[in-house]
Amino acid sequence: MGREPRPLTPKFVALHTLAHLAIRRLVFACGYGSASLRERLYISDNPKSRMAGILIYTASGDSEGSLGGLVSMGA
Repeated sequence: MGREPRPLTPKFVALHTLAHLAIRRLVFACGYGSASLRERLYISDNPKSRMAGILIYTASGDSEGSLGGLVSMGA
C-alpha cells in the first residue's frame, strides 16, 4: 500500500529464512498452527543506524495453541 519495493539483499533473505525456521520450531513447541504465527522484519542499511531484527507474533491469540507456551519460548 504505497510502499516502495524492498530490494532483495542477502541480509533480507537470511532474516526471512531465520524467521521461518523459528516459526516452524514454535509451531512444534507451542501448538500453534503455522498460519497463526506471523513475522515482521526490521532491516536498515543506513550506515548511521544499521539494524536487523525479527518480530514473531500471533495472528489469533485465543483460537488455538498456548499463548503461555509461546511466551515461555521467548524468555
